[in-house]
Amino acid sequence: MRASINIIFLGAPGAGKGTQAQLIEKNWDSKPLATGEMLRRISSNMTSDDPLPAKLRQIMAEGQLIPDDTMIELLQQEIGREKYKNGFILDGFPRTEPQAIALEEMLAKNDLRIDAVIMLTAEEKALCERILGRVFCSECGANFHTSLNPPKQEGLCDACNTKLERRKDDNLETLRKRLDVFHAQTEPILPYYKEKGLLTTIDGMREIAQIAEDIQNTLASIRK
Repeated sequence: MRASINIIFLGAPGAGKGTQAQLIEKNWDSKPLATGEMLRRISSNMTSDDPLPAKLRQIMAEGQLIPDDTMIELLQQEIGREKYKNGFILDGFPRTEPQAIALEEMLAKNDLRIDAVIMLTAEEKALCERILGRVFCSECGANFHTSLNPPKQEGLCDACNTKLERRKDDNLETLRKRLDVFHAQTEPILPYYKEKGLLTTIDGMREIAQIAEDIQNTLASIRK
């Protein structure tokens, strides 16, 4: 039975959050909300007079974090879209405890709450291999990996046949910066969600299907 649920995925870059979000969508009414893809979509606007797209492009190219107030405002607008009326699977936010608190306050104002927080763990060597091999579809948002989860036809999206792309920030230099930020700022928020009884930690080094089964069992137990 499909049902709605609001989830946060935590994990270092390349931990598999995007892949698992797509699998959850098959069993629940919730839709993946990858903040990285949201920001890339907004920043790709090259014709707007709004200075925000250019600012976002620079920050992301440097592997830094978007200002909290900007992220909360953008997320509130995104979650308000029709596609998320039955729930969301948030990937990429929050990354700090102040962001977690601000997110909770924003959701409460909109009569929403987080039902579960899933933390995917992975070794850094594996993360590097995953990052350098991943590709995505700019049309429908589907994620693939050149060796771990390749498309049926090389270079083309399985869902819409669009040419797959690599993210500009998927390189070792930016990855190292993002990992440093993750360890320094994101890992410390785990106790915050653990104290609220929302956190489940799952080994992300196994087969995709095994990880998906553990996540499904966790979410099913919440809805009993």
